[in-house]
Amino acid sequence: MKKVLYLILVLIVLAACSQSPEQKAEVLIKDSLKKSLYKPDTYKPVDTKVDSAFTGSPA
Repeated sequence: MKKVLYLILVLIVLAACSQSPEQKAEVLIKDSLKKSLYKPDTYKPVDTKVDSAFTGSPA
């Protein structure tokens, strides 16, 4: 019984340490930018904000 509890505990800890989909996407984007840009360190991403008119929710 203790072995099962330890196994469950280990699985929970490992699942908590994994990256979110957003973090995985950021890593992939950074890797592709490093390959395609001449000076990737000088690149600064632009913040985008969605206007409420385009979200489809009533104001």
